[in-house]
Amino acid sequence: LKKDTLFDYVKREKYSIWLNCVRRVETKSRQSMKAISLSGGFIKFSPIFSLSDKDVYYILKSQSLGFLNRLHDRCKINPTNECGLHL
Repeated sequence: LKKDTLFDYVKREKYSIWLNCVRRVETKSRQSMKAISLSGGFIKFSPIFSLSDKDVYYILKSQSLGFLNRLHDRCKINPTNECGLHL
């Protein structure tokens, strides 16, 4: 549902690039993904794709931003552990 709604909006507004915060280390299925790819006619760009958990921790800390030690994304219930927006 989220993916279809997002794509409908992006197409209607005529966007051609999709920025996200997907990182390689987050799930096993992301190990084979690339930081820049094409999907459904969109350029998908993940600027923090190569950052480790440690990198993110220090960036958040250096900017006095909060972070969660544990986060369970209830949307990630399928076998690839992806919510559908990042497939």
